[in-house]
Amino acid sequence: MLRWIGFALLLCAPLRAAEFSIATFTADVTVPIGHGMMGGLWK
Repeated sequence: MLRWIGFALLLCAPLRAAEFSIATFTADVTVPIGHGMMGGLWK
């Protein structure tokens, strides 16, 4: 019985949660002056 439990634990070992990391970034998302999205021309 202990052999089966050990085998099951070995099979489940790779199912650990993935590691996460945090990265900072910047992006300019300003619409250019006169663009159709500013004046409501998009429908």
